Amino acid sequence: MKFCLAVCCMLPLLLLGGCQTTNYAVKNTLKYSIDNRELHCNLSNEYGSFRKEIVSKSENIDADLYEVNLWGIKRKSGIIYEHGKSVGVCIQKNGRGYYYTVVPQIIDGRKESWVAINYGIGRSAWSFLNMSPRLNKDFPETIGNIKKLRVICDYNFKSEGLYNNKIVLWIKKPGGHRPFIEVMLKFDNTTIRKSQYLGNFKTDNHAFYVYTHKIFEFKTIDARDYKTSVNETGDRFVDIDLRQVFDYLIEEKLISRDDILPGFQFATEIWDGTGELKIRKLKYEIER
Repeated sequence: MKFCLAVCCMLPLLLLGGCQTTNYAVKNTLKYSIDNRELHCNLSNEYGSFRKEIVSKSENIDADLYEVNLWGIKRKSGIIYEHGKSVGVCIQKNGRGYYYTVVPQIIDGRKESWVAINYGIGRSAWSFLNMSPRLNKDFPETIGNIKKLRVICDYNFKSEGLYNNKIVLWIKKPGGHRPFIEVMLKFDNTTIRKSQYLGNFKTDNHAFYVYTHKIFEFKTIDARDYKTSVNETGDRFVDIDLRQVFDYLIEEKLISRDDILPGFQFATEIWDGTGELKIRKLKYEIER
């Protein structure tokens, strides 16, 4: 049996002249093919950048893009990772999962490592609305035009360390080039950020405590699910109608019916640790 681990260990050997098994992905035993047509392995030697690629379509997977986001590697004080030793990510190009290792970096007494891995449905919110071809016939879409947007994600997740799994909504004003608000629906969370408590709301299958804080020029809504059960085997199941989330945000005057949803993401955000995520289903249904 071939392991993706072998690729992640060989890549730093080829690119950087050594394989640091003590700091790298030695704990992961995810049995993915090492065929580059199926996997994309990203290492911290490509720091401060991110990748967006097209997901090859497969049964039960509606994702359009995959992304390994390494923005958190760089700080004003410089690079906080050892190249090729501190971060390793392998993501399946067909949208069925990924695994990672992130070694904690302590800056001023706090863990500052930050990596995000996601599969995106629709268009990236960080692209101009009219400057790239439409990847998905349903997005971008005006919030007020969406009567129902059901998202189902059936997955297994096993990990150690600090992370969260979530659906991410970046929302824009009509004609806007950048999103003005980020909405994170967290279904599994081992890290708590200091935030202002807003209240709570429920959808048919989920219930959230809601917090807010501001990063850079946009506001972040941090909704932490407290209802979803997690099986001891690591199985998780998300079934949510995002229309009910939009209604809450409109009621709280955080967004309007005229705002634009470019798409959405299913993501894991990581500060440190090792983890593997296997997706059985990532589907959506939309009604206008």
